[in-house]
Amino acid sequence: CLTDTIIQNTQLSSKVVYISDCSYTGDVIIGKVDTLLDLKGKTVAIEGVNTFSHIFVLNALENAGLSEHEINFKVVPAHKLLEALDKGNVDAGHTWEPTKSAAIEKGYSVLGSAKDNPGIISDILVFYSKIIKERPEVVLAIVKSLVEAQVYRDANWTESIKIMAKAVNISYIDMESGVLGTSQLDLQGNIKAMKESDDPLSLYISGRYIVDFYMKRGQLSKVTDLVEIIEPKFVNQLSRE
Repeated sequence: CLTDTIIQNTQLSSKVVYISDCSYTGDVIIGKVDTLLDLKGKTVAIEGVNTFSHIFVLNALENAGLSEHEINFKVVPAHKLLEALDKGNVDAGHTWEPTKSAAIEKGYSVLGSAKDNPGIISDILVFYSKIIKERPEVVLAIVKSLVEAQVYRDANWTESIKIMAKAVNISYIDMESGVLGTSQLDLQGNIKAMKESDDPLSLYISGRYIVDFYMKRGQLSKVTDLVEIIEPKFVNQLSRE
């Protein structure tokens, strides 16, 4: 996630060279109440303090009109959220497949999803700046292989979903739901997302929010220059080939 890259970049210079996908309906806040506003004064589960999960949930709550001080946060791994809800340990929380579908089947409500602020949760490919400088041809080959893999997946959907589901030991239905719950960025999508713009999927939009989050909590000593960690030259080069 971009959250990890921004924090790690304070110690080891690294750059984003490719965006696989941005979560849309894959990451959700599920709970016992009807709306996010109903969570005022209640307990909400996150994966960890100052993690991408914390940022995602807090952003959703803020957009609904709630402040961080009006919520009690509790660390609960996403795959254990359903158990925590059933036991009454939390009132809502962040999760994804396969827990997402299992919770919905038990009657819990989806209160919000990553589509409300796309870009906060994204799967990205990051390399140390030293590797990019010394072995650019290797980085380019890896990025190209990811582009080709996405093209193959889309042309051979059923086979590809089966392969991915088997690799992580989940059902075909859960894997397909997970993939469809994201905005899959192709080569042109990457070029667009790596440009500074007002597009919701631009890494600069989500990046500024994440940096602000960490600055307010003292996790960063200075504002991160996003230009220094977003490297579009490889996707731009592939688009010209």
